[in-house]
Amino acid sequence: MMTATFHACAGFVFILTVPVLAASAARQQAPVTAGGNLLANAGAEEGKSDPQAWQRGMTVPGVEFAWDRGTGHKGGSSLRLRKTVERYIPPTEWYQELRHDGGARGLRVRAQVKADALTKAVIDVQFLGPGDAWSHQWAAYIGAEGPQDPPVTHNWREYSGEVDIPEDTHRVRVALQIYGPGTVWFDDVEATWTADVAQAGKGGDAGKASAASDKAAAFEDLRAEGRSEQRYLLHRGGGAAVPPKDGYRLLLVLPGGDGGADFAPFVSSIARQALPEGYLVAQLVAPQGSAAQKESVVWPTKGLPSPGMTFTTEDFIEAVVRDVKKRVPIDARHVFAMGWSSGGPPVYAAALRAQTPLTGAFVAMSVFKPAQMPDLHVKDRAVYVMHSPTDFIPMRFAEEAVRTVAGGGGRAELVRYEGGHGWHGDIFGAIRSGIRWLEDTMTVKGGSADDRG
Repeated sequence: MMTATFHACAGFVFILTVPVLAASAARQQAPVTAGGNLLANAGAEEGKSDPQAWQRGMTVPGVEFAWDRGTGHKGGSSLRLRKTVERYIPPTEWYQELRHDGGARGLRVRAQVKADALTKAVIDVQFLGPGDAWSHQWAAYIGAEGPQDPPVTHNWREYSGEVDIPEDTHRVRVALQIYGPGTVWFDDVEATWTADVAQAGKGGDAGKASAASDKAAAFEDLRAEGRSEQRYLLHRGGGAAVPPKDGYRLLLVLPGGDGGADFAPFVSSIARQALPEGYLVAQLVAPQGSAAQKESVVWPTKGLPSPGMTFTTEDFIEAVVRDVKKRVPIDARHVFAMGWSSGGPPVYAAALRAQTPLTGAFVAMSVFKPAQMPDLHVKDRAVYVMHSPTDFIPMRFAEEAVRTVAGGGGRAELVRYEGGHGWHGDIFGAIRSGIRWLEDTMTVKGGSADDRG
């Protein structure tokens, strides 16, 4: 059986069709237990004609699989993928599968990676459920940062990330994938079950998610002003049943990766655990336009358009704000937008323009390219930036964002964290701190695209 979904990275989105295997086809199965590495032969040192426990994905013209016995991080071997054709879909992979019985709510993956003239590769985590159910999250992205950026070449470097495991997942596949031209080596691959990623860092509250809290995480699946292509999910989280005196505060979230609805569990956790009572969270779902657009940027903007797009993400954000305001009272002084990875550039673009309903922006692990913001306006704007010095996205992007905003009369804060690309440590405590900073430094700006108020 074949199942189609969408993949994205650093501003790109691609269609991927993958085979969904029957349960009997899972070669490497591990019960849900705390502790060490779930993957066998992590260093690719064991095997005969092929590396033990590792399976090859589909055969793709122009892609070469190799068990490289002469290149390794610590040992002498690694898993290599080389693509010699100028196309990105479909990807293919080395992978292992793990049995999942529901006892773990998250998975942490890390690997040592070497790259040579590599455009795009990822560490993908795929979730197989009842019937043909299939979804995925990217744990790490390796390659060029954007459409015009050059391929990457580097020696061994650690890439890591954590992902939520959807309910009803029976099996989890850890897949080392190549998309674009170039060569990538993977070694010392590690996967470990974690507590609910949405509960990470909560101390004594970790792992206390219940059926009641899951029910409270329900969201409304809406369309902004009736436009079918402008889909968003409204999470109430800690929003009071009765609107606060000044109206609900609103956080718009633009997820990274493919910007899809699959991020809903994580965004619901943000609403419940990172925000005080009185907030609503509107999770925008990246538009799926023409075939050309699907192979272009995830979140098209005025300065970074996509072929066939019918609206910009700036327009989308404004439409969602107007739509929510028609449904419930909103405190226009507290309308923030948050984006990470591929969701960062459109948040910058929407928040740093002359006319905007946004009063603050929170951007994590992303790029900042003012040349793609033709309407750049930073005076009196508030921007909170989180970035890891070991992220594959260079620190200079975050630093330039802060310099640009602060130097132009706005307010900006840069917070560094450990762990590389992805959410690490006390995730919701970190998000809470950023929202609190925006609240403390928020400036009510004159004029807006929706008359504010």
